Amino acid sequence: MATSMHSLFPLLMPLDTPEGSSYDGYMQVKDKEFRLRLEYPKNGGLQHLRLYGDWQLHHQLQGYEDLVKRRLQSVPDITTFLVELQNILQSIISSEESQDTFADGEQLAILPKVMKDIDEVGWHRVAYVDSNFCKFHFTCVDSAGREHILQADISSKFPEEPPDCSVDLPQSFVPQWSNKQSTFKDLLRQFEEFIARFDDLWVQLEEFDKKTIVIEPEKARKSDIYRRVAIGNNASVQMTLDPSHPRMCPECRFLGADHVVTPLKKKLNTGIVSWDNSATVLTNMERVLEIKFPEPTTEAKQEMSGECGICYTYRLEFGIPDAVCDNSQCSKPYHQSCLYEWLQSLPSGSNKFGFNKASGECPYCGVQITIQKPD
Repeated sequence: MATSMHSLFPLLMPLDTPEGSSYDGYMQVKDKEFRLRLEYPKNGGLQHLRLYGDWQLHHQLQGYEDLVKRRLQSVPDITTFLVELQNILQSIISSEESQDTFADGEQLAILPKVMKDIDEVGWHRVAYVDSNFCKFHFTCVDSAGREHILQADISSKFPEEPPDCSVDLPQSFVPQWSNKQSTFKDLLRQFEEFIARFDDLWVQLEEFDKKTIVIEPEKARKSDIYRRVAIGNNASVQMTLDPSHPRMCPECRFLGADHVVTPLKKKLNTGIVSWDNSATVLTNMERVLEIKFPEPTTEAKQEMSGECGICYTYRLEFGIPDAVCDNSQCSKPYHQSCLYEWLQSLPSGSNKFGFNKASGECPYCGVQITIQKPD
């Protein structure tokens, strides 16, 4: 603990006396230094900690003595208490300096309630708190061990007004809030119950992540309800699942050359009647389409990630190659925007442009190729 204490508060020196131990020196907060002394008897335990400070510290904490005393008596160790004391002082000073924080001490007026709520939840659940104590990130681990973050922003009218919550989930989280009766503990309980709704959705998506070559999203978030999975021959299928009924047949969009994807579309249309909602989505898709999705080996993933035949890159800001030549001897992939610009550059008469489509010769094999006009 001494090493941690010295690294966090290098201006505080440990002292040993016949009566007990103490820390004496200065605590730096922003551009201010406060002289303080923290004493505790040898056999008294942490509940007998005593804090002494200079007039500046007393002046800064005026009106918050009860809050400091409560924290002093409930912290697990001295380092934790000093960190909390530093955060409280930083919040008070920031409120005085900033024009963007709550006016007329409103922020400080709710601080005791906020600290009490966090004590009830447990500081181990707090992943982040800003210096003004108005933005919080709480952690939650679901039944499968996935970690989730609940961002809660409070106003000066807390707890009369509920926190503004932001989450990385398939649906928006709108908690039930009952004015002064609701607490952060109630908020996290509702958040945990809300997360549990999506457990089977993530089970379905994670099976694709483990057993297939997922092209998109490149780095899946918990709010992503789709997977674009490689089929082979520069073809893929994007499946968007229903968060409320994740085992139902997903919305499917096939991408690739017509001679590859058209038979698969027909199989899906005819086979959907035999869809088994007790089986996983991956099992159903392979059975209905009568295929086996390629497994996610490094070599296979590189082979499936075909670069654009025009710009010779794979991923651009607006996406990856999703237009493919329908010639089975070619099957060259292109970014739609690259191919559209190519078709525009061809001599007049060798290309056609409709309301939302363009057609012309494939840059590689010369066979006619038609694409949708890029957004």
